[in-house]
Amino acid sequence: MKGALFGDQIEGYKDAFVYNGVYEIANAPIKPCDEKWKTNPTDLNYQMSFGRQTVIQTIDEHVGPIVPDYKCISKIPKVVNAAEKFDLLGVVLYVDGAARKVVTSQNRELLVREIVVVDQSSEQPLIISAWNDLAETECALLSG
Repeated sequence: MKGALFGDQIEGYKDAFVYNGVYEIANAPIKPCDEKWKTNPTDLNYQMSFGRQTVIQTIDEHVGPIVPDYKCISKIPKVVNAAEKFDLLGVVLYVDGAARKVVTSQNRELLVREIVVVDQSSEQPLIISAWNDLAETECALLSG
Protein backbone atom coordinates (compact mmCIF):
# COMPACT_ATOMS: atom_id res chain seq x y z
CA MET A 1 0.00 0.00 0.00
CA LYS A 2 1.14 3.50 -0.74
CA GLY A 3 0.70 6.48 1.55
CA ALA A 4 1.40 10.19 1.54
CA LEU A 5 2.12 12.47 4.47
CA PHE A 6 1.47 16.20 4.48
CA GLY A 7 2.64 19.17 6.54
CA ASP A 8 3.47 18.36 10.18
CA GLN A 9 2.91 14.64 9.52
CA ILE A 10 6.19 14.47 7.58
CA GLU A 11 8.22 15.42 10.65
CA GLY A 12 5.99 13.44 13.02
CA TYR A 13 6.31 10.15 11.13
CA LYS A 14 9.84 10.48 9.67
CA ASP A 15 11.33 7.87 12.02
CA ALA A 16 8.35 5.49 11.84
CA PHE A 17 8.93 4.12 8.33
CA VAL A 18 11.88 2.60 6.45
CA TYR A 19 12.04 1.57 2.80
CA ASN A 20 10.47 -1.90 2.25
CA GLY A 21 9.56 -2.16 5.94
CA VAL A 22 6.66 -4.31 7.17
CA TYR A 23 4.25 -2.75 9.66
CA GLU A 24 1.07 -3.26 11.63
CA ILE A 25 -0.88 -0.01 11.50
CA ALA A 26 -3.92 0.60 13.71
CA ASN A 27 -6.39 3.47 13.91
CA ALA A 28 -5.68 4.70 10.37
CA PRO A 29 -8.98 4.68 8.46
CA ILE A 30 -8.90 3.53 4.84
CA LYS A 31 -11.06 5.49 2.42
CA PRO A 32 -11.33 6.08 -1.33
CA CYS A 33 -8.34 7.96 -2.73
CA ASP A 34 -8.74 11.41 -4.25
CA GLU A 35 -7.80 11.08 -7.94
CA LYS A 36 -5.56 14.16 -7.80
CA TRP A 37 -3.12 12.30 -5.49
CA LYS A 38 -2.72 9.27 -7.78
CA THR A 39 0.65 9.48 -9.52
CA ASN A 40 0.28 6.31 -11.54
CA PRO A 41 -2.75 4.58 -13.15
CA THR A 42 -1.86 1.33 -11.35
CA ASP A 43 -2.03 2.96 -7.89
CA LEU A 44 -4.66 1.54 -5.56
CA ASN A 45 -7.94 3.43 -5.29
CA TYR A 46 -7.65 3.75 -1.50
CA GLN A 47 -5.68 5.86 0.94
CA MET A 48 -4.83 5.40 4.59
CA SER A 49 -5.39 8.45 6.80
CA PHE A 50 -3.01 9.01 9.70
CA GLY A 51 -4.08 10.92 12.80
CA ARG A 52 -3.32 11.40 16.50
CA GLN A 53 -4.63 7.92 17.36
CA THR A 54 -2.64 6.10 14.64
CA VAL A 55 -0.28 3.42 15.97
CA ILE A 56 2.56 2.07 13.80
CA GLN A 57 4.44 -1.05 14.87
CA THR A 58 7.34 -2.65 12.98
CA ILE A 59 6.73 -6.32 12.16
CA ASP A 60 9.37 -9.00 11.62
CA GLU A 61 8.11 -10.46 8.33
CA HIS A 62 9.85 -13.78 9.03
CA VAL A 63 7.78 -14.40 12.17
CA GLY A 64 4.50 -14.76 10.29
CA PRO A 65 1.05 -13.28 10.80
CA ILE A 66 -0.15 -12.00 14.14
CA VAL A 67 -3.03 -14.12 15.36
CA PRO A 68 -5.40 -13.16 18.17
CA ASP A 69 -4.83 -14.66 21.61
CA TYR A 70 -8.41 -14.52 22.89
CA LYS A 71 -8.88 -14.22 26.65
CA CYS A 72 -12.04 -14.88 28.63
CA ILE A 73 -13.34 -11.92 30.62
CA SER A 74 -12.68 -13.91 33.80
CA LYS A 75 -8.94 -14.03 32.90
CA ILE A 76 -8.56 -10.27 32.42
CA PRO A 77 -7.12 -8.61 35.56
CA LYS A 78 -9.32 -6.11 37.40
CA VAL A 79 -6.55 -3.47 37.17
CA VAL A 80 -4.38 -3.27 34.06
CA ASN A 81 -1.45 -1.22 32.84
CA ALA A 82 -2.40 1.19 30.02
CA ALA A 83 0.11 -0.58 27.73
CA GLU A 84 -1.52 -4.01 28.21
CA LYS A 85 -3.81 -5.25 25.46
CA PHE A 86 -6.20 -8.18 25.40
CA ASP A 87 -7.99 -9.94 22.54
CA LEU A 88 -11.58 -10.50 23.60
CA LEU A 89 -14.50 -12.23 21.93
CA GLY A 90 -17.82 -11.41 23.54
CA VAL A 91 -21.28 -9.98 23.15
CA VAL A 92 -21.80 -6.22 23.40
CA LEU A 93 -24.75 -5.69 25.74
CA TYR A 94 -24.75 -1.92 25.89
CA VAL A 95 -23.04 1.15 24.42
CA ASP A 96 -23.66 4.63 25.87
CA GLY A 97 -26.00 6.55 23.58
CA ALA A 98 -23.57 9.45 23.19
CA ALA A 99 -20.06 10.31 24.30
CA ARG A 100 -19.97 12.46 27.42
CA LYS A 101 -17.48 15.23 28.09
CA VAL A 102 -15.01 14.94 30.97
CA VAL A 103 -12.84 17.89 32.04
CA THR A 104 -9.38 16.98 33.41
CA SER A 105 -7.50 18.76 36.19
CA GLN A 106 -5.51 20.51 33.42
CA ASN A 107 -8.83 21.83 32.08
CA ARG A 108 -8.68 19.63 28.96
CA GLU A 109 -11.97 18.37 27.59
CA LEU A 110 -12.05 14.64 26.75
CA LEU A 111 -14.83 12.41 25.43
CA VAL A 112 -15.66 9.04 27.00
CA ARG A 113 -18.22 6.34 26.25
CA GLU A 114 -18.90 3.13 28.19
CA ILE A 115 -19.25 -0.27 26.51
CA VAL A 116 -20.57 -3.31 28.41
CA VAL A 117 -19.41 -6.73 27.15
CA VAL A 118 -20.12 -10.28 28.41
CA ASP A 119 -18.93 -13.76 27.56
CA GLN A 120 -19.58 -17.30 28.82
CA SER A 121 -16.74 -17.24 31.39
CA SER A 122 -18.25 -14.88 33.93
CA GLU A 123 -21.53 -13.50 35.17
CA GLN A 124 -19.77 -10.18 35.74
CA PRO A 125 -19.71 -8.03 32.57
CA LEU A 126 -16.62 -6.14 31.45
CA ILE A 127 -17.03 -2.37 31.26
CA ILE A 128 -14.75 -0.73 28.72
CA SER A 129 -14.21 3.03 28.58
CA ALA A 130 -13.56 4.29 25.04
CA TRP A 131 -11.89 7.70 24.88
CA ASN A 132 -11.87 10.59 22.38
CA ASP A 133 -11.89 9.41 18.72
CA LEU A 134 -12.87 5.88 19.74
CA ALA A 135 -15.76 7.24 21.81
CA GLU A 136 -17.22 8.85 18.71
CA THR A 137 -16.53 6.87 15.54
CA GLU A 138 -15.86 3.32 16.71
CA CYS A 139 -18.60 3.28 19.35
CA ALA A 140 -21.09 4.58 16.81
CA LEU A 141 -20.36 1.44 14.75
CA LEU A 142 -20.96 -0.78 17.80
CA SER A 143 -24.22 0.88 18.78
CA GLY A 144 -25.47 0.31 15.34
